[in-house]
Amino acid sequence: MVSVSLRNLSKSFGSGANATVAVDNVDLEIEDGEFFALLGPSGCGKTTTMRCIAGFESPTRGEIWIGDRFINHVPPHKRDTGMVFQSYALFPHYDVFQNVAYGLLMRDLYNGRIGAFAGLFSKRLARRSADIREQVHKALDQVGLGGYDERQVSQLSGGQQQRVALARALVRRPSVLLMDEPLSNLDKNLRIQMRDTIRHIQREVGITTIFVTHDQEEAMGMADRIALMRDGRLEQVDRPTELYDRPNSSWAARFVGSSNIVDTTVERTDAEGTEVRLGSRRIRVSGFEAAVGDQVRLIMRPEALSVRPRSGAGPDTGNTFDGTVSKVTYLGPNIVYTVDVGADDGATSTGAEGSGATGLLTGTRQLVEVTDTFRGADAVLSVGTEVQLSIDPDRIIVAEGDSS
Repeated sequence: MVSVSLRNLSKSFGSGANATVAVDNVDLEIEDGEFFALLGPSGCGKTTTMRCIAGFESPTRGEIWIGDRFINHVPPHKRDTGMVFQSYALFPHYDVFQNVAYGLLMRDLYNGRIGAFAGLFSKRLARRSADIREQVHKALDQVGLGGYDERQVSQLSGGQQQRVALARALVRRPSVLLMDEPLSNLDKNLRIQMRDTIRHIQREVGITTIFVTHDQEEAMGMADRIALMRDGRLEQVDRPTELYDRPNSSWAARFVGSSNIVDTTVERTDAEGTEVRLGSRRIRVSGFEAAVGDQVRLIMRPEALSVRPRSGAGPDTGNTFDGTVSKVTYLGPNIVYTVDVGADDGATSTGAEGSGATGLLTGTRQLVEVTDTFRGADAVLSVGTEVQLSIDPDRIIVAEGDSS
C-alpha cells in the first residue's frame, strides 16, 4: 500500500487568453489503504485530476507522487496503478479469462518475456502459464465470478462486466486503484449491490483507492474521505459525516444533501446563545458567537426540523413556528413535507429550483422542507394541514461570511 500526494496540481487546456483551467492548484494527501472519493458536478475537474494521476494527462503545473516516487514524467504503464473505466473498456473478442489476463501478459511483454506476445492472441497459450491461471482465478473469485473464465463478454450482464473490469485492474496487484464513475451505467439496485462489493473487496485487499463520482450517495456510502470539487478547486476535504453535518459553505450544503438555506440577521445574543430572525419569529442557534446586526447564513437540514399537526402541538417552548403543508413527497421510508411558514419578514432565502437547496421564496412566502419518517398511510399529513415546526438549535449550521 502507498499514499498519493498532489502538490499544487493544475491542468489547463489551450493557451493564452483561450486557456480553460480544468484543475486549479489542488493539494491532496491520500493515505495508505484509504478509499478516497473525488466528488463534484460535471466539469468540476475530478476526472481530469484522476487522468493526471493515471498518466493520461500531463499536469500544466504541480507534482504527483505515489509513495516516494515523483511520477509526473513516468508513462502510465509504469506508474503501478490499475484503472477501471466508466465504459469498462473490455475486449469484446476476448473471453473473461483473456480480459483479466491481459494486464499480466502486457506486464510480462514489457519485461521482455516474448512468450507473452503470443499469449495475447492465443487462449491456449495464455492459459498455459500456471502462474497466470492462478492469479486470474484468484481475481475472479475475489469479485464473485469464479467459473466464468470461459464466458464471452457479450454473455455477461452489466454488473458482471463491471466486475470483470475490476478483476482486470486488481489482478496486477497495483499500488493504487483508480475508478472513474464505474457504476454510472448500472441501474439503481445493481449500483447499490456493486457499491457494497467494491467496498468489501477494497477493504479485503487493502489497496489505496481513488474513486471519481458525481453521485453523493456513492461517495458518502463508500469513501473514508471525500474531496468535494468545484470549478477545478477543492471546496472541502473531509469525512462523509463531517461533510454532511458541517459543510463549510452553502454550496457544499446544497450539493451534498438537501438544505434549507436562509440569510438573516442576528437580533440578540446572551449567555444561552444567539437569536436570529426567521420569518416573523426569532429562533435560537447554538455554537457560534456574533454581534447584534451581523448578517449570517443559516443551513438547516430537513431532518433537523420536526413537524406535527398544530391541533396536537404542545406549548411553544421556543424555536417553534406555525405553517401550512403546501406539498407532500413520498419517498418510501421517508416523507418530505414542504411547509409554508408565512410572509418573509427580513429573512431571505438563497435557494433556487434544482440547486439542492430548499427554503424557497414564492412571491413573499417562505417555504421550508422537513423530512419525517413514514409511519403508515394514515399518519401522512395532507396538503393544507396546519402544522407546528420545531427546529433543533444544535442542528442549525451557521455559514459565517459565506456568499456561495
